[in-house]
Amino acid sequence: MLELLFLLFVGLELVTIVIYLRLQKHVNQKYPSLRQPVQTTPFEKWRTQHHVIDSLSNYSQAPYQQTKAIGRWLLLMFACLGGCAASFLVSDFVNWPAFISPIGLLVSAFGLAHAQRRNLILQLPAWQALIEHDPDLAASFGVTEDKLPQLKLRTTKLMNLHWIWLLAVTFLVIAIICAISIKF
Repeated sequence: MLELLFLLFVGLELVTIVIYLRLQKHVNQKYPSLRQPVQTTPFEKWRTQHHVIDSLSNYSQAPYQQTKAIGRWLLLMFACLGGCAASFLVSDFVNWPAFISPIGLLVSAFGLAHAQRRNLILQLPAWQALIEHDPDLAASFGVTEDKLPQLKLRTTKLMNLHWIWLLAVTFLVIAIICAISIKF
């Protein structure tokens, strides 16, 4: 019975990830990114994003603080995922502490999603301040006063996508708990 539940939740997780990726692609096509061309490499995107956060932090420290919070939650999430893998793969005998890592993974996933949503929310006033105080710098990132409504719509759509991502992580955690229960 647990094997079937495990397979069910792995399947639900994969379907949810496919839905998430398709919706993210749809959002990116309908509301293209204002700061980066699509063809840029991941390193160039990271570098541009770092420059954007530095520029926005001149007018509000909130985006910088939220970016740090995202990094902390992401580190905790990967640590819990590593704990899940270690407790499941390394030991032949699994006991009740093995169930702590999946719960930590779920908590850190919710924390990460909250930090990402908050980061998107806090960047909007910083963009408005940047447009008011230094319109040339904002224009170099592709953000002008007339493109601000599109940025708000993109932010709203991306924030709504986090719920689907959380659903996929929840299915993953349930599948991990089922796998640990099978071994237990």
